[in-house]
Amino acid sequence: MFDPKTKKLRVLLRGPSLAFGTAVSMDGSFVPVSEYAGKRIQKFWLTGPKANASEIIRRLWVAVNRENRITRRINHRGKLIVPIALLIDSDGSVLNEIILLDQYGNSSITQVEEVAGALYV
Repeated sequence: MFDPKTKKLRVLLRGPSLAFGTAVSMDGSFVPVSEYAGKRIQKFWLTGPKANASEIIRRLWVAVNRENRITRRINHRGKLIVPIALLIDSDGSVLNEIILLDQYGNSSITQVEEVAGALYV
């Protein structure tokens, strides 16, 4: 975590297995840490009673953008972007996959949140 005011860097979580990407929850209470090699996602709490602790997320919707070379509906690089919402469990298994090409066209998506049974993309 980098604080631009103080120019200080703080390591929040040590030892994730090929972690990549950054995100902060919509309410700013946690950071999900995706571990590619570990096939899991951890939640590092920024605020609240669990602040400065992490836990493995049991189920989580993840935004994925696949690129396919085809001739219709292509982007500026000549590839079709297929936006997908994946529901994964703590073992990295895909529980559900929703292809959002018809709803979002040839656009990338960055986040998927489930609230009261509805998905917000």
